[in-house]
Amino acid sequence: MREPNLLTKNLRVLLSWEPDPYQVPPIQLSERQLTLCTHYDSVSLRLVSQVQIHGETPAAEPYDLYQLVREEMGCQDDFDLVVVNISGIKLNLPYNISKFGCPTVAIVADTHHGFHSPIGELLEYLSLEPYDYLVFPYCRHHMHWCYACGFDNVGWLPLLTMTTYTHEFLENRDSKVVFICGDTSFHPYRHRVIDALRNSSLPLQIGTFDRTKSAEIYARALISLNCSLNGDISLRNLEIVSSGGFLLTDQLSPQSGFNYLLTPGQECDVYTSRKELLEKISHYLEYPEEAINMARKAYDKFFDQLHPGHRINELYRWVFEGDESSHFLKNYDSRMAISRQHADLLESRITIYEQVQELHKLQESVSIIVGDSCPLIFAIDLIDLPRATIYVQGRDEAKQRLVDELGLGSQIRWVEDADVSKGEKSVWDIYIYKNQPMSVNFKFAICLDDNNRIAHSSLSGLNKVRLLKVQSKDGRNYLITYVDDSSCLYIIDKIMHQSCYPILDFIGPVSAIVDIGANIGIAATHFRANYPQAKIYCFEPDPFAFVLLQENARKLKDCYVFPLGLYSRDVTMQFYLGESSVHSSIYSSSLSSHSTTIDLKQANKFLRENGITSIDILKVDVEGCEVDILRNMEPQNFGTKVIYLEFHSESDRRIIDQILTPYYILWQGSIMTAHRGNLCYVRRDLCPAALGMCS
Repeated sequence: MREPNLLTKNLRVLLSWEPDPYQVPPIQLSERQLTLCTHYDSVSLRLVSQVQIHGETPAAEPYDLYQLVREEMGCQDDFDLVVVNISGIKLNLPYNISKFGCPTVAIVADTHHGFHSPIGELLEYLSLEPYDYLVFPYCRHHMHWCYACGFDNVGWLPLLTMTTYTHEFLENRDSKVVFICGDTSFHPYRHRVIDALRNSSLPLQIGTFDRTKSAEIYARALISLNCSLNGDISLRNLEIVSSGGFLLTDQLSPQSGFNYLLTPGQECDVYTSRKELLEKISHYLEYPEEAINMARKAYDKFFDQLHPGHRINELYRWVFEGDESSHFLKNYDSRMAISRQHADLLESRITIYEQVQELHKLQESVSIIVGDSCPLIFAIDLIDLPRATIYVQGRDEAKQRLVDELGLGSQIRWVEDADVSKGEKSVWDIYIYKNQPMSVNFKFAICLDDNNRIAHSSLSGLNKVRLLKVQSKDGRNYLITYVDDSSCLYIIDKIMHQSCYPILDFIGPVSAIVDIGANIGIAATHFRANYPQAKIYCFEPDPFAFVLLQENARKLKDCYVFPLGLYSRDVTMQFYLGESSVHSSIYSSSLSSHSTTIDLKQANKFLRENGITSIDILKVDVEGCEVDILRNMEPQNFGTKVIYLEFHSESDRRIIDQILTPYYILWQGSIMTAHRGNLCYVRRDLCPAALGMCS
């Protein structure tokens, strides 16, 4: 194989590496390299990499790199170059780096996902620990944030961090599709793509393999798939082509730089939706010679131009010779200058971008309107999210000129070109506005004050999203999404540990569960863990909670979600949003600050129209609407065995008991105050005879 000779091979290099070396092995810059890796409890660092690993660094806490090398490791060598791999995940946080007295390079890896504020907190770290050079291997579209903060030596060297595992090129291929990927818990869109593939009749291989085996699989398969998380150029792109595989990947934004690497239709192909993906797979299975010809072109291009060794040499020339002539270094995102010009708005801009980026990760597509009083930069920031459509209100000559100058005409649309007049039928995901919003329906609002600071955002909780592992009775593990705030943690504890929804083994088999007021799906997860075979139907009108509920339902399987509430009649009502979605309700309270409109459907009618005629377990937690729903549903007519309720006033508790007593017995309850508690009712004919409670 034609691998380039490295200009760095004789340098004395210190490399501090953040990723799990099982997933991304440390790169070999030099034959005289001291390599440190972030500590992972389950990893024996010295056994997982082609590169010798000399030591470990603390995970997710600041540490003095100079002290660690000089005093703890006893290494007194003079280094020619210090390279540190960092990311928005913030596992590697070294400081005192300039004390080595040589050029320092930060390889800025994942900023397209992470906890809290992956971009903002990384920029804070970089402001405290300045590096001489910042290199982006995956997220070219995020370089402008660093440039806006005043960092000048910022460059794109795509997939610099790739360790090459290649294979000879094969003309004869297996007529199948392969998708080699790891855990999809952090990749909702990828999971949906995989579900679509598995539901098709295509010849498919999906799995996780080591790099050597993966290279062989790519070389032998006709089609190799990739799917990015949030518009990043992942390592898998070049891992496929370096093995001779034919790459079929999701289309990224122009700001990603992907088209500087490979030309779709000539060296690879791209898809924009699951439907288009399936269509293109069918096409290449029918015309395999097209795929093999493109794979050959990409394979040759990899060794001639794309091999990461070329990027290492360009890094050397940039740092030690001041040479910025690299094809990649000189191709800047057109937004760099305008981003720096609006540095005074960085706090609001980054916060908005990170919140929208999280929604983009969870949803397959995102529609956004930016109001006419908002600076255009708020729209310009968002265009690099490939599955987002951006509309701007109030087109004028200045805005149009700026869009044209930046070459963004195909990515920014204008509100007058959209059908927003039918407000009751057009529901947009996000509206960013100042002062009065226009009259269209939207799920999430981001309101700016007169100084363009965020006055309110109904997406703010997305920065606190985490994963919780729950094990079911049949041994399966579910990684569900939750919000790391006090209200959500209270609900998790109440449901998972305090048995507010007790599991009653004597009721017999459970086939259908209806959860009215499902919120993000904590109760649904509890039911799935105890009733692995049941169908679960969840109703949740709160837009924020529904996004997470939809994601959790996908993981729980056989869980069906409806973005609406059930009530005593069909009606559209004002819905008051609490600081946490746990407290949202049609009734205003001290915990609610903003409101939106939601659809409520007549419970009995809607359930039956959707084929839900038998309910074994009914859970109702709707912040004060329980009585209306029970009166309309008459749960006994659905054969309901167990009813779990939360009441919100003493009068409601008394009425609930009157409604249910003829058919059900109060089996268990907990009363926190006179006006709040949890109740569990069991159908009378199911009560154990030994207790003398049969009807």
